[in-house]
Amino acid sequence: MNKKITFLILACVFLIVGCSKKETTTLNKADRAVVWQKTQEKGFGKFEYLDISEKEAQERMEEKFAVTLPELYTSALPILEETLQTTENSKEKPVYSVVAKGNTLTMHGTYSYKNKQDGKYYSYATVEIIYEFDPEKKLVWLSSQDIMIFNYPGEGKVYLNEPKEALEKLAALTKLEDLKEKIDTFNKNIDKPAEEIAGKKLKVENSLKQAKEDNTVARNIGMDFDSNGTLSAIRVFVKDYTEK
Repeated sequence: MNKKITFLILACVFLIVGCSKKETTTLNKADRAVVWQKTQEKGFGKFEYLDISEKEAQERMEEKFAVTLPELYTSALPILEETLQTTENSKEKPVYSVVAKGNTLTMHGTYSYKNKQDGKYYSYATVEIIYEFDPEKKLVWLSSQDIMIFNYPGEGKVYLNEPKEALEKLAALTKLEDLKEKIDTFNKNIDKPAEEIAGKKLKVENSLKQAKEDNTVARNIGMDFDSNGTLSAIRVFVKDYTEK
């Protein structure tokens, strides 16, 4: 009888272990390319570096906090410039902040372009990179990557160079699978009359909800349109929901 009980207990243990292994999420090649993590003994502490330059912000992140800046961010910078810089505006110095609050580290940057004629800002971009630390697992990981390009839609004008091309280049940096097919479908949607896309958020990809449920990597990529059907924003967001 004791042998039978022991056998049943062992069988249950193996069954539980087997189920646990099946539930473990295996990242595909595309997702592995946009995540990053490393072991670390302590959190980030409490620091605020405000109104600093792009170079100083990058140095703080890489040298003081010893994190790796993602390819989506580093490769996006020249894309932002070629999209925002026109003959009608002048580029201002990017303004950055690096803020550490215990288990969270955030780098935020703003790229502004001033109109030469009236001194107003009709287009700009923001970048935000967030890292998180788990004190129990002694682990730091790249939590989210956010890139936004804004266009002032009030006059019904697009102040950006080739916004569709910019979105496709940024989407490629997220390693999105089936990119060409998704971009082709997206382009068909945004080429519709202004009244049909007015006030809409059109997507190349939005897997936020599903990725959170599946513990995988989420992407939210697309364009937003004002009530008059004019482009107001290009959005590219990547979030790591994987189990650590």
